[in-house]
Amino acid sequence: MLIDEYVRSLDRALTGPGRLKDDLLREARHGLVDAASAYQEEGLAAAEAQRRAVADFGGVRELAPAYQAELAAGAARRLALRMMLVPALFTALADFMWRGGPWTASASMPPGGYLLVARVQDYLGYAYAVLAVAAYAWLAWRVRRGRAVGRGPARAIAVGTLAMVGVGTAGGWLMYVWSVQMWPAALTWPPMIVGGLVIAATYGWLGRSALTCLAAARARP
Repeated sequence: MLIDEYVRSLDRALTGPGRLKDDLLREARHGLVDAASAYQEEGLAAAEAQRRAVADFGGVRELAPAYQAELAAGAARRLALRMMLVPALFTALADFMWRGGPWTASASMPPGGYLLVARVQDYLGYAYAVLAVAAYAWLAWRVRRGRAVGRGPARAIAVGTLAMVGVGTAGGWLMYVWSVQMWPAALTWPPMIVGGLVIAATYGWLGRSALTCLAAARARP
């Protein structure tokens, strides 16, 4: 079918999150099918009706940039939403990982450098959460106003998230290694192990989402 081929061509021209792209392609297909059905009701044969519908819809090369921009904006909104959730998750995990540890009753006060790194990690988490809320609110406001988001903001959100993942991962490993050196029991404490795995998986999930957003913002169909 001509409509199917058109949608496949549009699919090949676009780069972005799979679910968001599927939604855009589904909307395009529905629009084409509806237009072809209307032409058929006017008496045209099925093949001619599809040809007319595709011609009215516009060429893939002309439409792809607008679809790509919408994909980039959608990826940025999804990424900002995920960034808002991560600091809250990590705050809950920190309490889970440390509370009741077998070393806490007898542990001496950590050195000043350790406390400084821990405090910086906390403040960075708060800063990321605030920036994520601001980014998501701004993107939602632009969409409600019917204004284009543009590729620049999507790239900025993606790059900022990748920086957060890099800094957070480095700081997390530093804290973990330092903690084990001071309190070897932390190495085998089950909540510490589980929490560390969850944090690593979350950073991987967030980093992958950021790379997808960056690819969508950079793509030139």
